[in-house]
Amino acid sequence: MRHTDGMTEIWIAKFIAIHLLLTSAPYGAGGVQITDLRVPPAVRNGSSGTLLDCEYSLRPEELDADSGLVVKWFFNNEPAPVYQWIPGQKPQELGVLQGRLNLEYRASEHRATMHRALYIVNPTTELSGDYKCFVSTFKDEDFMTKKMVVFAPGKDLEVHASQIGDALNITCRAQGLFPEPKLAIYKDSNLKDKLKEVSVHTTIRNGVFDITATKLLDQDDLSSPTILDCDLRIPEANYVVRKSYVYYKGKQKSDGKKKKKKKKKKKKDGEKRKKKKPELAITETVRIFSECLKPTPVDKLYPIIGIAPLTIRRAVAADAERRKQTNDSRHPLHDHQPVVSRLKSRKSFITRTKPLEGTSESNRITRWKSMLPSNNPSKEELAPVNDLPYHVIVFRVGVSLCKTNMQKWGIFSADGVASCECGVTQDPNHLLICPLLEQPCTTQDLIEANNKAIGVATFWKC
Repeated sequence: MRHTDGMTEIWIAKFIAIHLLLTSAPYGAGGVQITDLRVPPAVRNGSSGTLLDCEYSLRPEELDADSGLVVKWFFNNEPAPVYQWIPGQKPQELGVLQGRLNLEYRASEHRATMHRALYIVNPTTELSGDYKCFVSTFKDEDFMTKKMVVFAPGKDLEVHASQIGDALNITCRAQGLFPEPKLAIYKDSNLKDKLKEVSVHTTIRNGVFDITATKLLDQDDLSSPTILDCDLRIPEANYVVRKSYVYYKGKQKSDGKKKKKKKKKKKKDGEKRKKKKPELAITETVRIFSECLKPTPVDKLYPIIGIAPLTIRRAVAADAERRKQTNDSRHPLHDHQPVVSRLKSRKSFITRTKPLEGTSESNRITRWKSMLPSNNPSKEELAPVNDLPYHVIVFRVGVSLCKTNMQKWGIFSADGVASCECGVTQDPNHLLICPLLEQPCTTQDLIEANNKAIGVATFWKC
C-alpha cells in the first residue's frame, strides 16, 4: 500500500511539473514568430534603393482575414510607427519615411506577407538608426530590431606634403563623411607603424563630418624612399579607404618656393598676352575690310540656321520625357513620387516639368515666338543663304553699319551725330523703314531673304 501511495505521489508531482511548464510558456507559443529580420548593416548615401525585410510565421487560424494581423515598422524606438500595413488595405508610409518608400514593392505574393518589407528609395544619412519590425494579431505578437547605417564616403581623400624648415609636414584631409570618421597616418604600407601624436581635427558641417590629420616629421628620421599612408575609416559602416605618399629626400618644395613659382607663371601668362596683341589687330583690320565689324550675336544666328535656342530645346525635350513618364508604364520613373530633398539646389525632374501637349516641333515654335515674336520663323528650317550677297547676310544678323552701331563700336566719336539723312536716328530698325527707301521691308523679309530685303541691303551698301 505504501508502494502504491509512493507511485501516486510521483505521478502527481509529474503532472504538476508539466502543468507549470505549460502555464509558464509565453502566450501564443507557436503563433506569430519573426523568423528572420534582414536589415543591411551599412548602405551608401544616395544609392538607388535598399530593402529591409521581416519574415514571420503564423498559425493557420491567423491567416484568416479577421485575425487582426498588422505589420508595423518603428524607427529609433519612436512611439509612432513609420510604416503600417494591414492585409486587404494599402500600406502606409509615415514619419521620416513619408515619401521615401516604394509602396508597390511586394516581398511575396501571399496575402498575409506581401507588404511586410520596406523598400527605401535613395536612402540618405538621416535614415541611419534602429529599425524594429513589429507583427501582431488579436492573440499574439512578436518583434525584432536591427541597426542600419547610411554612410557618406565624402569627397576624395587628399594627401599633401610640404617642407617646413628641416621638417616634413604631411596632411591628410577628407570632407563630407557620415557617421563620424577616424583618420590615422602610418609610416609603412603594412599599417604596422602608426604615427603617434598626430593632430586630428574633426568638424561638423550641415550634418556631415570634415576631418584633417597633420603630422610634422624630422627628415633626418626618414629613409629614402619612405611610404606614408593616410588611413580613413568609418567604423560603424566598416568603410576603409587609404592613400599613400612616397617621400624622397630632396624632392619636397618649401612653401616659399611654391609661391615664387606661381609668380613666374603669372609673368609667363603676361608675356603670352602681349604676343597676342598683333593677332587681335589683324583680326580687327579684316573685319573692317569685310564690313563685319563685330562678331554676329548668337541670338541672331538661331533664326538664320532654323534651330530653336538651346533653352527652348532642352525644356521641350524634358516635357516630352515627362509625358512618357506619365503615360508609359514601361518608363523607369512611371508613378514615381518625388522625394523631398535636403538641398535646395537639387530639384526633381518631375517637379520641374509637365507633360508635353502636342508635337515637340509645334511646342518649340510656339515658345520661340513668345520669346522673340518679331524675329522668329514659323517653322524650323534653314533660312535662304545660297547666292546671297555678303552684305545681305551681315544686314540680316543685326551687325549692319548703321550710325548708332558705328558710334557704339567707336568707329567715330560718341559726340558725333547719329542721325540719318532723313533726320531720324539711324539704328538697325530705321534702316528697314527709312523714307529714302523705294520699298521698305520687315525682319521677316530679312529672314526669307526676298527681293525687298535684298533691295534694302543693297541700298545701304551703296
